[in-house]
Amino acid sequence: MTKYVQKSLEVDAVWWRGDNELEVTNFLGGAGGWDEDGPVLYTHFADVKVRVNDWIIRNADGGYHSCSTYEFSNNYSRVSEDPRSESHGHFQLMQCSEGPLIVGEAYPCEHGVVYTRGPVFVTGMSVEDVKRKLKTMLKDIDRYGVVDHPGENQ
Repeated sequence: MTKYVQKSLEVDAVWWRGDNELEVTNFLGGAGGWDEDGPVLYTHFADVKVRVNDWIIRNADGGYHSCSTYEFSNNYSRVSEDPRSESHGHFQLMQCSEGPLIVGEAYPCEHGVVYTRGPVFVTGMSVEDVKRKLKTMLKDIDRYGVVDHPGENQ
């Protein structure tokens, strides 16, 4: 059996927070619409509803799809020099009720902060990419401290 690795692909993305209709509308152009629950992506296969806290991704070929914050944080990282900004959140050390500490991501929004459910996986295209992400994690842990893990409510 031959093994494969997913190719690195640069994409554009916007995070649907439930209160940023104009940002999502501008991002989608004519490739999406709205229903009573929020944005709908028009794809070649079907119309796809986007849930609050999902990311909307535009691929290099112009196609759109959505994914959860957890999936997004595990598969994508920012292209800019600073891999985080307030609009894209920060790394957060979280205390689980059973005792272990995990590093997740926290995304500020109008009604507070949304946390990823699971831990962040440290990945990169090179050793330097991984080191850069780990350094950013350590800086964020020092800056934001420890919070109680929100569990499955987020």
